[in-house]
Order: sequence, then C-alpha cells, then structure tokens
Amino acid sequence: AAMLDAPDHYRFGIEGTPAEVSMYEALLAAGGFHRKRDGQYAFGEPYEQWQPVWQAITSFLASTHTGRRPIIDLYAELKRAPFGLREGPLPVVFSAMLLTYRDDLALYEGGAFVPELRIEVFERLTRQPAAFEVQHYDLSAQDRTVFSAVGEVIAGIAAPQRVDEAPLLSLVRPLVLFATRLPTYTKHTRRLSAATLAVRDVLLQARDPYRLLFTDLPNALGVNPEDSAVTQKLSLALSAAMHELQRAYPDLLDQIEEQVRLAFGLYGTYEEAREQLRGRAVPLLAHVADKALLVFTRAVAHTDDRDWRETLGRVIQGGNPTIQWRDVDAVGFQFQLQQLKSDFMRVEE
Repeated sequence: AAMLDAPDHYRFGIEGTPAEVSMYEALLAAGGFHRKRDGQYAFGEPYEQWQPVWQAITSFLASTHTGRRPIIDLYAELKRAPFGLREGPLPVVFSAMLLTYRDDLALYEGGAFVPELRIEVFERLTRQPAAFEVQHYDLSAQDRTVFSAVGEVIAGIAAPQRVDEAPLLSLVRPLVLFATRLPTYTKHTRRLSAATLAVRDVLLQARDPYRLLFTDLPNALGVNPEDSAVTQKLSLALSAAMHELQRAYPDLLDQIEEQVRLAFGLYGTYEEAREQLRGRAVPLLAHVADKALLVFTRAVAHTDDRDWRETLGRVIQGGNPTIQWRDVDAVGFQFQLQQLKSDFMRVEE
C-alpha cells in the first residue's frame, strides 16, 4: 500500500521502525529498486547485484509485445536457477517493476483490463497470481496519428505527458476511468447519439488497451485510422462524444426542472423557482392526508444545500435516486409528477 501511495517519498513515508522498514531497507533500498533519481525518490533499475533479475524481467516484458503472458510464467522463471527467488520477495519485486513501467504495462485480471492500480488489485495479485496477465506496449510510428488525436481530447480530463512522449496507458487509463466513474444513469441511458453510445460501450467493455485505442474507438466514431485527416476527425468526434457523456446526467436534471416548472407554473432563476414552490408547500403541510403527497410536500418545503431537482426526482419516483435512474424511470417521473400536481393543487384550492 505504501509503494502505491507514496512512491516519491523515502521509505514511502513510513515512520518509526515497524517490520515494513526492515523489508524496505533489505530489499528495495539495498537493491536499488527505490532510490533518489534526478533529485526525487522513484522506482527504477536496481543496483548491479540485482541486474540479472531485472534483465530477466525486461526480457519477459519484451516477449509480451505481441501478446499478454501469465504473471506466473515470470514467477516460475525467477524461482528457477540461477535466481532462486522465494515467495516472499517475488510480489515485492514484481510490484516494483510494475510501478516502474506503470504507463507502459497493461495488467489483466481474469482476461479483463485493469485500468487502475489499487491496493485491492495488489492484494488479489499476491493471493492469486495465476489470475493475472501482463503485456508491454511499444508504439510504432504509424500509431502516432491516432495517439495524437486521442491525446488532445484526454488533455481535457487528465494531464498526460507531451503527446509525442506519453505512453499508451497514460491515455487509455483516463479514458476507461472516465467511463467507469460516470453516473449509473449515464452508463445505461439510450438517450444519446449513436456515436456516443458506441464510445461509451467500448470504453465500459474495454479488455485490450491497444485494440481500444487503435481499433474500437475509431470504429465507434466512424473514423478510418488511415484517413489523412484522422487526427482532426477523431479528435473532434471523440471530444463531442465525451462532452455528451459528461452532459447526460446534468441534462436529466435540467429536464426534471423544466417539467416541474411547467407543472407548477414556476418562473425566474433556479433558486427563485425553488422558493416559489416552497412558499406554496409550507402552508399545506398541516392539511395533507395522502401519504405520497405528504412526502412530496415535505420535500418541497424542506430547505438544505442539496440539489432540489435530485430531491424531487427521488421522492416522486418512490425513493429511487436520480443518479441510479434508467430511461423508464424518467418516463415514469412525468406521469407521477402530473398526479402529484393535481393532488397538490386540489389541496391548495
């Protein structure tokens, strides 16, 4: 966990003298895997006595350029003569290697691409290395056009290195994480353009970083990678799709607000409309008998810092949070809103 959280700190920021410090000093520090490089602590090539092991690792990685390989193949090689590494240091050495080349290596678990290196992943890797594979990517010159186009878009959601130097994984990871962190509603709605739906689905189903970047994304956007204008076309199309995905959930909230405004004749700014409806709801609290209407009226009358569109959407849809909605919930909301509007106005009268 410390290797992941503080790779740029001496001893990874571990204080005192716990057992972890002895492990660090005996292997990572004494072996040179973790030391100051260009004025800052970082992972990298070890000292001379560990070079044979390091060269065996890099040779193994070079063999994965054409396809992923099981990590247990590397472990088996390092356990044999002349290395004879034991079970204890193996995952530590492998983790040091993985963090050294983290932007060039793709890790797979059960055949699925792992977009983010987290402690949970490393724990499973330690317990069940047979479930994991690794692949090292080395981009060819002909890949650079697609790479540049995607890099321009990624600059809006992450901060990669210069496009001509950034490794493959530094672009793929932000893309996949962008998709996995979308609201549940955005992951399921069909109220998107065909190209945006295709982009969302290939990002959520990504299993191979190279294929995702150079085959699946261009295909989803209808762009030919061999087109002379591929950089501009792919950049514009992907940017538009990402923007539409970012806007999907806010657009849902805007639609909820618009429907509430129309139903209750509200006007003015967001806050003004909210206060108008609240001012009408407060006097009714003592006179509402219907349970559903009472819950709605209380929600409208309540004041807090939450987005009132999310509050009303959840209340009207029986407690289902708007962020978890499916398209059918958005349709059902309109019908429920009209019923509540009629009941609300009847009590008002």
